[in-house]
Amino acid sequence: MTWTQTIPPFRALREATGLSQRAVERALGWNTGRLSTIERGLVPNDEERVALLAFLGQRLTTATPREPSLGSPPPDGGSLVADTVHAGTALSGRQPATSH
Repeated sequence: MTWTQTIPPFRALREATGLSQRAVERALGWNTGRLSTIERGLVPNDEERVALLAFLGQRLTTATPREPSLGSPPPDGGSLVADTVHAGTALSGRQPATSH
């Protein structure tokens, strides 16, 4: 397995929100082109990874079912957001944050 196969699918998550790369970069305060670089395979630093997953996860979990960008749930009944956050956490070697 190559390292690119273990990186969370940032592009797929962003596209599921219906947002452009530039819209996400603006929302996160990133320079133009940074998200494109990450989506092409550059591993983001921990701060970028956490911010991106949190932002996209929030957008996906708070969207209304009428939004066409949501698509269908995974066929196995899993959660794309939860699976992606888990994959990103595994890359950093850190335990996921728990909410209290």
